[in-house]
Amino acid sequence: MRHWIRLATTVALSGALHVHAGPVLDVPAAPHNAPQVRDFAAGLVAARLVRLERDALHGCARHCERLGRVFGRLAVAALEQSARAVELRLIVVRDEDTAAFSAPGGEIVISERFIDRLALTDAELAFVMAHEVMHVLLHHEAHAMALVAVSNGPNRRRPLADLYEDLDADLSLVLRLAPAFHEHEFEADWQGLLLASVAGFDPLEQTEFLRKLARGPSSGLQLSHPAAARRLQRIDGMVPIAVRLHEQVRGD
Repeated sequence: MRHWIRLATTVALSGALHVHAGPVLDVPAAPHNAPQVRDFAAGLVAARLVRLERDALHGCARHCERLGRVFGRLAVAALEQSARAVELRLIVVRDEDTAAFSAPGGEIVISERFIDRLALTDAELAFVMAHEVMHVLLHHEAHAMALVAVSNGPNRRRPLADLYEDLDADLSLVLRLAPAFHEHEFEADWQGLLLASVAGFDPLEQTEFLRKLARGPSSGLQLSHPAAARRLQRIDGMVPIAVRLHEQVRGD
């Protein structure tokens, strides 16, 4: 299997799946800085993948069929929510230090080491990838960089590369913006839960991923991501809605 799987491939992998739920998510219009953020982030991802390729850690080895199948179902469902979903592509790596992340250009990156470490089921894997898909469709990185620009006061017109550097190097800035970043994560959680449910994955099984995280060792100070226990509390109210969507897809 190729290192990434384009939508045309994933639709084929999804077989006879038919999802007729129609748009159920609130996908906003792109913020004004989205094209610049998308292009800059694409360069960051490309540089990271070059390093992984050099270390022979780029590409799937153990979970190729399963990744293609799960991502394919999500891609079909996502396309009913947003035309931007045509840009989605899956990139598989085998890096111990990578879990899963997305880039605003549609790249969904996941590590097989992460899948093995948490022994992710199909439904849990769908939740992880749907969460990252919703970061893309909801333009979260572009919104985040707009907040970074605003937080720079009179220097808000600095080049985008400088704003990314601020986000990496300025702990006080990250602490100020952490509540907004956490809201992005909560939103990606519950909208990702709905997306994966529309794609046919049991929402009760999906949320086991967050329970696994909550049972694991604490990562200490939470900056960009809220604690797994808080994520579970916030998503709990959406589970009944997700269950109903899942039942409708199954025809129950």
